[in-house]
Amino acid sequence: MNISNESQVASMLEHISYDYIGPAICVFGILCNILNLLILTEHYLKESPYSYLTAMASVDLGALALTFIYFVFARNQPFSYYWRFFEAHLYYPLVNICSNSSVWLIVMLTIERFLFVCYPIWAKIHCSRTGANVKVAIIITCIGIINIPRFLAFRVEYKFNPDDPKYYLYSTDFRKTQLFSIINWFYSIIINFIPLTVLCISNVYLVYAVQRAKRQRQVLHIRNNKEATWNREQMRLTITLISIVCLFIICVMPSAFADRPSAYALFGNGRPIGEFLRSTPYRILQMISNMLICCNLSLNFVLYCAFNNKFVRVFKMMLNRWRKSLRKNSNGKQFQKVRVKKTALNGNISLSSTAASSQSLSQPSRMTTMA
Repeated sequence: MNISNESQVASMLEHISYDYIGPAICVFGILCNILNLLILTEHYLKESPYSYLTAMASVDLGALALTFIYFVFARNQPFSYYWRFFEAHLYYPLVNICSNSSVWLIVMLTIERFLFVCYPIWAKIHCSRTGANVKVAIIITCIGIINIPRFLAFRVEYKFNPDDPKYYLYSTDFRKTQLFSIINWFYSIIINFIPLTVLCISNVYLVYAVQRAKRQRQVLHIRNNKEATWNREQMRLTITLISIVCLFIICVMPSAFADRPSAYALFGNGRPIGEFLRSTPYRILQMISNMLICCNLSLNFVLYCAFNNKFVRVFKMMLNRWRKSLRKNSNGKQFQKVRVKKTALNGNISLSSTAASSQSLSQPSRMTTMA
């Protein structure tokens, strides 16, 4: 396959992914995260992990909403300066802030669960909901600060071409500096490699700690309902965390290699960087990475929900409350209609009675006058 055919294949795959698959994933993820936020804001879920899950749902929702706007509107408006400005100065930095925050919220939640299993007494004292809210605020603030350079990476310029005049994004002078290359490597390490390492180590040791606790209980011959419940909850938690690590590896690992500095260092082969970024393999790798990141934003929270019985119970309670509210409103409207009908009917009876009374009173008066 020659270069022209490879480029056509890459363009076709980008069209399918960015115009159809990507928006569908975003819609699914937006609906799931809205539902998750509605459930997590219920007063029944007061434990500290739910603070992280609420924050995760919020930043995931923000990232997916921005990505959906980009896929559906901005990407298909090359003649609009405002959409190019949105892409350069809003979408690109803000979506990275949201997705990066989601990664570190997963890491912090995993570390906290690790502490609860390994040091339950210490964790019970120090891992409160207030502390979780503070950590969430610190994570989002730090991620926002380190992503400030992304706001200065691109500029919008109009390129006059009689055949195809468009607005294009060009790299700023700052993005071409050695400092920005160092910052890109810093992003790759902080957002991809360190979280991956922390999650793998924490979850491997967590599995070991859970199995060790189970063996200790068997040695002590503890047999009661609380033990069975504890074992089920710990096993469910272990499966959840393992699933999160697997999803993170599948979805984030391609992104680690698709980042501009690491991809060029590994696959550039001495070519000019502009030629490498326009090459078909890199475009396909970037497309796959973007789709997997969308899946990660849409699915990583669902993994918690799928194995959390308390979340499911609260969800059912919320649905029951909504159903009762709808039924009550429906019955109220029907009662109001019946009441209006009765009122109208009573009004007709009153008018008829009044008319009859008037007639009966007027007749004796005429009789008296005749007498």
